[in-house]
Amino acid sequence: MLSKQDSVSLDSKLEVLRLATRARHGVVVELLKRVIEAERRMFNQRKHTLAVDFLREIDEKVAGGRLAAKTAWSGGVQLIWNKIFRTTAGEAIEKTVTSNFSDDNGTESTMNQHQAWIKLSEYVVDDEGIWNIYLS
Repeated sequence: MLSKQDSVSLDSKLEVLRLATRARHGVVVELLKRVIEAERRMFNQRKHTLAVDFLREIDEKVAGGRLAAKTAWSGGVQLIWNKIFRTTAGEAIEKTVTSNFSDDNGTESTMNQHQAWIKLSEYVVDDEGIWNIYLS
């Protein structure tokens, strides 16, 4: 998880980037852009891991693992990071697929299968501090 020290260092790197841009130090600017982009990619990986762990914990504690069991045939609940959401943290979508089939005896049966997606905003959920608010 990111600590306050990590976020302060990122802010200070952004300030150095702004100063370097004004001074037109192209090499420094390029290096800082690469560092900031690498940190952003690392946070995005941690962000996805945090979301998956949080979803798993909620499923186990609240739903008793039934959510994972019902959606197992489709690969479980899918997490999708969405660039369109700007004012909401996300949305949950559930779809039930009904299949009719008959067995060897001619008995017809119906089976319901569930699919679920959670779309999360990349812009609203952009700081580990937000996860701390959700988790507390």
